[in-house]
Amino acid sequence: MSTTLAISFTNFGPYHLARLRALAHALGAGGGRLIAYEIAGTERLYPWVREQGKELFEWVTLFPNRTLETLSRSACSKAMREALQRDRPDVVAAVGYSRPESMAILRWAGRERRPAILMSESQAVDHPRVWWKEAVKRTRVRRFSSALVGGPPHRNYLVDLGMPRERIVMGYNAVDNDRYAQQAERARQSVEGCQGMPRSPYFLAVNRFASEKNLVRLVRAYARYRISVPKEGAWDLVLCGDGPDASEVDEAVASCGFADSIHRPGFLQADELSRWYAFASAFVHPSMMEPWGLVVNEAAACGLPLLISERAGCGETLVPDVPDTTGRRFDPRDVEAMSRCLAWMAALSAAERQAMGRRASEVVAEWGPERFAQGTLEAIELAMQAQNRRRVSSRKLRAVGCYPTETPWSIVTEEVVGDARRSRPESRPKMSHSFSSTLANTPKPGTASSNRKFREGWLHICNGLDPIRDGGMVPSILGMTGALAGIGGPVNIVTPTPSRLGDTIIPPNVRLQGPETELEAVVRTAEVIHMHGLWQAQTRRGARLAWRADVPYLIAAHGMAEPWAMRQKAWKKKIYTALVEGKNLRRAACLHALSRPEIGHLRTLAPRTPICYIPNGVDPAPLENLPDRSSLEAEFPELKDKFVLLFYSRIHVKKGLDLLAQAFARIQREHPQVHLLLAGNDDGALGPFLNRINDDGLTSRVTWVGHVSGERARRVWGAADAFILPSYSEGFSMAILEALVCRLPVLITTACHFSELADFEGGIVVEPVIDEVTRGLRDLLERSPDQRAALGAAGRALVEQKYTWEQQGQRLADVYRWMSGGGNPPEAVLGPDQEP
Repeated sequence: MSTTLAISFTNFGPYHLARLRALAHALGAGGGRLIAYEIAGTERLYPWVREQGKELFEWVTLFPNRTLETLSRSACSKAMREALQRDRPDVVAAVGYSRPESMAILRWAGRERRPAILMSESQAVDHPRVWWKEAVKRTRVRRFSSALVGGPPHRNYLVDLGMPRERIVMGYNAVDNDRYAQQAERARQSVEGCQGMPRSPYFLAVNRFASEKNLVRLVRAYARYRISVPKEGAWDLVLCGDGPDASEVDEAVASCGFADSIHRPGFLQADELSRWYAFASAFVHPSMMEPWGLVVNEAAACGLPLLISERAGCGETLVPDVPDTTGRRFDPRDVEAMSRCLAWMAALSAAERQAMGRRASEVVAEWGPERFAQGTLEAIELAMQAQNRRRVSSRKLRAVGCYPTETPWSIVTEEVVGDARRSRPESRPKMSHSFSSTLANTPKPGTASSNRKFREGWLHICNGLDPIRDGGMVPSILGMTGALAGIGGPVNIVTPTPSRLGDTIIPPNVRLQGPETELEAVVRTAEVIHMHGLWQAQTRRGARLAWRADVPYLIAAHGMAEPWAMRQKAWKKKIYTALVEGKNLRRAACLHALSRPEIGHLRTLAPRTPICYIPNGVDPAPLENLPDRSSLEAEFPELKDKFVLLFYSRIHVKKGLDLLAQAFARIQREHPQVHLLLAGNDDGALGPFLNRINDDGLTSRVTWVGHVSGERARRVWGAADAFILPSYSEGFSMAILEALVCRLPVLITTACHFSELADFEGGIVVEPVIDEVTRGLRDLLERSPDQRAALGAAGRALVEQKYTWEQQGQRLADVYRWMSGGGNPPEAVLGPDQEP
């Protein structure tokens, strides 16, 4: 391939040099040439030491005597533009689409009509996605001719941003596997190799010390692991690296109780790291946000078994879903799950770990510098083909003097990008947002296009099925889809983010499709679409595709239209509603309210859209015949002979943990037998809650078990004597229904929107203020055991009468059939002025 390629990185470290050398060799074999630009000679983020010798590629440093962080955006952009104008490559490659030099590369390519390759390792789960930023990214991504990405999650995110799947090649992330493997083996064979090292076995983590690397949680998980195993034979922990959050990590180490077993060798260059890989027994990577995680490649190349975060972009590739092939993945937010992974790894035999490490080195061998080089060559070919098609299309369009009206706007834009002298088609006329015009254009139930008879199946679109991240929405969606599948219609669930399937069981006859799914194709074949959540990418995209495909859809807010929720980031939600979400809600054939107050909240956003009122349900069967409480008492002896008050929910500020802490402190002297049991993932509110509990001297009377599911959840329910949920805001809590099925007396707030509970004498309902929560808790505790049992029995009867999934599924199916077939609306559907 006799092509001159120019590629840019901020600063060349060992990773970049290994890839560039392989690429230069591959290009040179075909008579090509590689120009590699680095912006600055050094950078503070990664203080690599390297020697610049004779290379097969042209090494150009734009600011050789400067540190990257001291350069202005305009200086980077100008220097890159001048370098490209001087060297005039045939093809250019930019890393990402946000740095100034990347945008300079893209602008130069457009002006000079050169194909541009996007090299990206961004994935959808890296950050919370904001609609207007995603819109800006789409305009930039569509200007690239092809892309080279890390793995499947990176490819899927680019597809969502508008890059055609067939123009995306995988293989961007690679390290010099052979070099790391050889250096580690030499260290193992050397007599001096282990000098100055901690005793084996030990867990090894290599990270920059920054908050997103999640090292404080790793230290906490390690402390839990150490508590759970005998001191003799327990593994040490080594944390290699340095960074802005080093003091927070050191503080966590000092306070964990096992500081003598945690080692901090500091930041190490690549050659020094090989020794630590050589004598480690397992590698741990706990990052909350990790585009790829090249240190995982290094560890795998050195033959280590892997424990890595589900957020790491390399996870799907290097730790496959096949159980225990190369290691395990864990939720980085769940300290308990991380601790269990550490204990599991340490309990394996040396032979089992070595076999796992060998498989890891075999897997990573497919992702070396040669893969990067081959992927880049493929991306060059795809980019040049796309550029040629654009030029031909532009010439044809200019020759006839117009753009064909039947060509979709998105396709016209894509085909003419890169032609500096093009004339642009006129913009589409803006759609009116008035209620009258919206209603006139909204597809009414039963009036869809004539091709509806070729469609079948009920499609649900949600962010993901991760109970820790997505909370109560997960059992709600699984419950309703399971009930619908039992009625007989094909049911699909599509999620743009990976789901956590461990103890999350997909109901029979329900098909789960993940981020790799072509959403547009699935939408076109659906009879009805049910979207879950507001202010989220999947609702925006699903509504847009459904509208274009003329498929009726409904949206369930799941409490996200609650006044408390609307006050969070209020101005952003107002803008988003005016520009995006309001239109989605008005175009919907129906909205789904889970509680009576939610009807009014949804009407505020879309006054003329019909609303169906169908609360959540519950399947009593999994909560029958609960284990005896002794099974949980064996694990947590502090529960023995106590009255266990259970809080079972995501530990989030809206759940009223501050009210719970204060109320518990007020009643603790009157009721010393009460022990508070918290079950749920920490979503930011656990720290303040425990600090308050500690200040009140009640630490010994509180136990947090983390997120629970499956049989462990049954053990928690079996150990509880009562249930409390003092929320400030809820959609319709699944945990309350589960507590009622378990015949527990419950204490909830009016913000849980379950007023029937008090009317039915199935529980205590109070206002979400401290005096009321305290009064309700005293009332609950001062009742006799028989009175509390009567509360529990009444609550169970209420669920059986009105809140089983079998009942709610039938009502929802009636709404779906009305949406797709017309006729009179079912009883669950309310008009604009109707109340339930």
